[in-house]
Amino acid sequence: MLTRRAFLLLLLLFLTVSTTAGTRIPLTHTNSPTTRRHLATEPRVPVTTIILHSLYYVTLGVGTPPQSQPLFIDTGSNLLWFECEPCPETNSDCFPTPSLNPIFDRTISTSLVPVPCVGSDDPKAMFCSYENSLCCNDAAGVCTYDYRYFDGSNTQGTIALENVTVGDSVVPGVPVGCAIAANNFTTPANGILGLGGGYLSLASQSSGTLGGAFSYCLSRNGWLEFGRSNFSTDAQWTPMLHNLKHPSYYYIGLIGLAVDGVRVDGIDEMIFKMTDEGDGGVIVDTGTTVTTLPAEAYNKLRDAFKKAMGNVSTQPGSDTCYQLEGTERIPNITLFFSDGPRTSSLTNKRPLYGLDIYACLAFAAMESNKGQSVIGNIVQQGTRITIDKENEYFGFGPDRCDDW
Repeated sequence: MLTRRAFLLLLLLFLTVSTTAGTRIPLTHTNSPTTRRHLATEPRVPVTTIILHSLYYVTLGVGTPPQSQPLFIDTGSNLLWFECEPCPETNSDCFPTPSLNPIFDRTISTSLVPVPCVGSDDPKAMFCSYENSLCCNDAAGVCTYDYRYFDGSNTQGTIALENVTVGDSVVPGVPVGCAIAANNFTTPANGILGLGGGYLSLASQSSGTLGGAFSYCLSRNGWLEFGRSNFSTDAQWTPMLHNLKHPSYYYIGLIGLAVDGVRVDGIDEMIFKMTDEGDGGVIVDTGTTVTTLPAEAYNKLRDAFKKAMGNVSTQPGSDTCYQLEGTERIPNITLFFSDGPRTSSLTNKRPLYGLDIYACLAFAAMESNKGQSVIGNIVQQGTRITIDKENEYFGFGPDRCDDW
C-alpha cells in the first residue's frame, strides 16, 4: 500500500537472483519521502531498496520475449502494473517523471492479450469485475483501470493478460495493468508488483505455478521468494485475520509492544482489534514506510523509547529524531502477536529511519482511530517474513537478514 505521509526517506537496495529450491529474486531498496501507497524450485528474486519512500523493488520479466521491469513490491495492493509504450496519440506525455529503465513495449510482446469489457461473451471479461478501480471503456471495448494512492500518486491504463517470468518460472496469463499515464511515482521502478490477497494479485494468480505463498527479506541484500520448499518449522507462525470490508489486506493480531525486551505498560490490546463493522485492525504492508498505531499506543511506545535512548541528542523541534553520531546502541522494539494461547513476536534492532545527520523513530500515531494500524517496512527489516495466503498464516524467521 505504498505511503501515507511524507516524512523524508527513500532507500534503495539491490539484490541478485539466486535460485535455490524456491524461486528467489533480489530486492532493491530506494530513498524518497516516506511512503504509503495503497488503494485508497521456487522463485527467489533480488530486492532492491529505495529510501525516499523506503521502498523495495524487484525486477521481473514481463511478456514474450521477457522485458525486464523493476517493480515496487506492495502487499497492500493487488494489481501488477507497469509503464507501457507507445503513448497514445491523444497523450504525448504519458510519464512526466522520466524512467531510468526501458519502458515495456507492448508492440513486441507476442503474449499480451487485452481484457474486454464486462458483459462481453469472452470469458476473459471476468477479470474486469474484481475491483472497483476497474471499469469499461465502451468506445474501445477494453477493460481499464484508474488507481489513485494515498500519497497522491496515480496511474491509468488498460488491463491485459500477460506472461510474467519470476526467476526461471513463467506464470502465464497474469492480469496486468499496462499504464498509459503515471504521475508522482518515484524512479527507478517502472510500476508496482501488487502482492495483496485479492484475486488479481500475482500472489493469487501464481498459486498453481509458484505455490501460493511467498517470503521476503528486507535488507541490503534482500530477496523475494515464492513457494514453500524453504519453510522452516523453527519459524514463529501466527494466523491471518479476516476482514470482509477489506478482504485484500493481510490482517494480523497485534496484542502488545516492548522496548529492549521490556513490555510497554498501559496498552490495552483491544485498541488493536477490528470492530464488527470492519474498522480498525492491523495490517502488514511492504508499501508503507512508517508503522502507524492508535495514538494511545503510540504515545506510550514513544515515551518508553525516549527513556531507553537516554541523553542522546535530538533534532531541534523533534522529540524522536536523534543525532546518532557516537551512539553505541539503539533500543530494539518488539511487536507481539496472538495465536490463541501462544504468542509470537517480531523484533527490529534498528527501528529508525533517516538521512544525513538525524534518524527518526519509524512509528507514528494514526490520523483516525477508525483506520487500520499498519506495520510498515522499516519494522519488517532484518527478519524473514512469510505470507502463506493459502493456509492463512504469517511466519517470522527463523533466519535473520541483518545486513541493511
